[in-house]
Amino acid sequence: MIKRNGLVLLFLLGTLLAVSSQEDTDRVRNRQDGRPPREGRAASPDSTDAPSFTIVNNTGFTIRNVFVSRAGNSDWGGNLLGSPLPSGQNASISMGHPLDGTTLYNIRLVDVDGDRFAKNNITLMSRSRVRVEISDFDLSE
Repeated sequence: MIKRNGLVLLFLLGTLLAVSSQEDTDRVRNRQDGRPPREGRAASPDSTDAPSFTIVNNTGFTIRNVFVSRAGNSDWGGNLLGSPLPSGQNASISMGHPLDGTTLYNIRLVDVDGDRFAKNNITLMSRSRVRVEISDFDLSE
């Protein structure tokens, strides 16, 4: 009788461990927001999409830097452009926070000669396209 109870207890313990292990595996497979990962993408807590928008350079000059700040904030942060952007080309700019479409932003671009271009008080949403023209030349400084 003791041997049979011991086997039953061992069986139940093994089942409990298997269920617990499966729950942990399922938790790891799910993204932080609780949704399952997209097909074909590796599951990890850091695999959420980075909010981004596209800069279209129509200035006639190669852009070297792109800085973004919330309107009214004088802290531009770091350069968000990975490599120089020739005129006529576009680049995806990744943001470190969600773009909800309700916040106004200022964008400053610096060309290879150090000249600045600006787009001020614009609404950015993920996947927005911002065209920068020669008329956006910044004469303020």
